[in-house]
Formats: sequence, structure tokens, C-alpha cells
Amino acid sequence: MRKALFLALALTASGMAQTHLTLKEAMQRSVRCNPSMLRQLALAQAAEAARDRIESDLYPHLNLEAVGKTGPPGAPNFRLPGLTNAGFAQSAGGDLIFLQTFDFGRTSQRLLAQQHLSQAAQEESQLQRARLSLNAVRAYGEVLLTRDLLALALQTETTRSALVRQTLAHYRAGLVSRVDNGLAQADLAQAQSETLELKGGLQSAQATLWAAMGEPNPPSLDLQLETLPAPLEEWPTSLDQDLAAAQAARPELKATHHQVEAAQASLGMAQSGYNPSLNFYAAGGYIANLNGPASTPNTYGVGLALTVPVFTAGGVQAEIRQEDSKLAAALAAEQEVLQKVQLEVQQARIRFVSQRERRPALEQQEKAAQDSVKLASTRYRLGLGNLLEVQQAELTRVRSASLLLRNRAEIWLAWLELLYVTGHLFPDFVEAS
Repeated sequence: MRKALFLALALTASGMAQTHLTLKEAMQRSVRCNPSMLRQLALAQAAEAARDRIESDLYPHLNLEAVGKTGPPGAPNFRLPGLTNAGFAQSAGGDLIFLQTFDFGRTSQRLLAQQHLSQAAQEESQLQRARLSLNAVRAYGEVLLTRDLLALALQTETTRSALVRQTLAHYRAGLVSRVDNGLAQADLAQAQSETLELKGGLQSAQATLWAAMGEPNPPSLDLQLETLPAPLEEWPTSLDQDLAAAQAARPELKATHHQVEAAQASLGMAQSGYNPSLNFYAAGGYIANLNGPASTPNTYGVGLALTVPVFTAGGVQAEIRQEDSKLAAALAAEQEVLQKVQLEVQQARIRFVSQRERRPALEQQEKAAQDSVKLASTRYRLGLGNLLEVQQAELTRVRSASLLLRNRAEIWLAWLELLYVTGHLFPDFVEAS
């Protein structure tokens, strides 16, 4: 059934002119052009760059140094590694290689945490794509519904205009009083007012659709949208299948899972603060104006540095408590998102089923209302009925037709929201060929 919906919309889109905007095109443009999507992609790229930066700490670093100073050889130097720490009098230059040989898992845990944060940022980008696609679906559906309601209002205006002419003819023939013609004209004025209101509503709905696509609203362009497929009969999968699909595919669940993994890795990094670290240094270069007869301008040095934390004044313990609390918060957030997703799936199914079950009764109501309008109009034309019967029948027809249009839109939207809550609206629908 889901593939049939994709195929129906794809076939409709293939026959559209360039001035038409299909649902698939609207969803794609909302993902491609919306500033919030660009912002989320930039955040994902920043997280990936942060991961690359941490990964670089696992490899040797090579620095080129040039230093000049005055003073005796034993004077304090600028920093510990390299030639700048040598006891020279005036100037030096050379290369320094630094490698953190082993830190007992601190860097690897830090890298693991950032990898999960980077993956979480990518899943949040997928989530933003799905949300923007759903917003485009809702805005597109609102334009279609408003357009259909406007067509119904124009039809009602035409019908009531004909009724005004008919009551005027009956009045001139002495068959009815002037009151009937006044009531008919009042009904026509009401229909004209509703038409104007819906025209403004259509412009507002189109502006909302352009905003959902992240684009300015061209005032000279009147959107022409594709026609919705026929009302869908049933949803093909069970509740358990939908819940399992949502848990496997929803990007927010994947993002929270990666955040939990990142918090666990950060806790391991904090716990490694008690561990020592082993660093390797190698330096070589040229030193000018060395003192002593045996001194040579070319020099080098290698060494290992072992750092053992002895007293941290509670800093490591505080960091562990902080990361442990963050892990607890991440686990709670994961459960919160899971419950929210399950609720969304259940509500979407209930909405689709309830709207679908209403449709047969609404169709019967509209058919009965149309028959009543025909009968009341015929009786009034033959002088067997009064205007009140025609007005009540016409009002019932308009109301039933409006409810049927809204029901069709609700079924269509509920179907696509079910695709969203089960994780299939994006990319299955947007990227479907």
C-alpha cells in the first residue's frame, strides 16, 4: 500500500508542467533550501572536525622552532620541550618531534566520545530533514484543502446567485413575497464573504508553504499543485510492527543512543585521570654562541617523560561525578524520547483509523444532502415548497461537502504522518524515484 502511494504521486509528478509544484518537489526543496537545515549540517560538520582534531593527538607532532634570547646559559627558558629549553646564550633553531606515547586510554576514550557525538549530530541532521519534510507535507496539504474549500465556496456562490434570480422572478410573478428575495440575497452576500475569506486563506497557506520550503514567497507566482490520490483504505502493518520500525529507524532515538555512548566514553576518560601518561620527545637543530671549548653548534636530544598524578585536589573526583551525572541524564533522555516516539506512533494510528472510519458516513451524508437540495429546489420552482426548505438543504449540502473535503485531507495527512512516526517519510518518500 505504501509503495502504491509513492507510485501514484510519482506518476502524477511526472506529468506536471514546470509551473506545478509536486509534493515530492516541495519536500525536497524544504530540505535543500531551509536555513535550519543548513545550520544543522554545519553543526554536524563542526562535530566531525572536532573528532578529527582529537584523533590527531594519537599521531606525532612536528614543530619548527627558532628562538633568540640574551642572558647567561642558565637563565630561565620559554617552555620545557625542544631547543628553547637548552642552555644557550643567544640564538637557536631546529625541529621538535612530540609524541604522547601512552596515556592509558584517556585520548582514545575522548576520541570515542567525540565519534559518538559526531554520529549523534548526523542523526540530528536526519531528524531535521524529516521534520522539515513533515512541515512541507502539512503546508502542502493545507494549500490543497483551502483550494478545494474555495472551489466549493465558488460553487455555492454560483448556486445562490441562481437562487436570487429565481426568487426575483417568482416575486415579479407574484408567487412569493419580497422577503424571499431578500433572504436569497443575504445568503448570496454570505457566500461572497466566505469566498473572499478563503481567497485570503489560500494566499496565506501558499505563503506558509513557501516558508516551509525556506524560500521567499514570489508574489507573481500562483502555485498549481498536484491532485491528491484517492483516499487510502487501510494501514498495512500492525501496531507492534510500527513500534519496532520506529525504534529501528527514528533518527532521534539513534541520536540519543549515540549521546549515551558518548557519555559513557566521557566517564571512562574522566576515570583515566588517575592514570599516568608517557610522552616521547626528540629535538635537533643548531645553537649559536655556546660557551666552552668543547661546545658544538649542532645539537640534538631525545627523552621520555613519565607523568604520574599524585594530588589533584579533588579535580578528578569532581570530573568523574560530573560525567556520571551526564550519563544518567543521557539515559533518562533516551527513555523519554522512546516514550514520546511510542506515543506518536499510537496517536498517528488512532488518527488514521478514526478518520478512515468516518468517511463512509460522511459520503452518505453528502449524497443525502445533494438529494435534499435537488428535491427542495424542484419543490420551490413548482411552488410546492418555500425558500426556507431550499436554504436548509443548501446549508446542509455545503456543510457535508466541507466535512468530506476535510476528512479526505485528514486521511491523507494521517497517512504521511504515519510514515513520519515510523521513520519512513524521509528518506523513503523524499528520495523515492
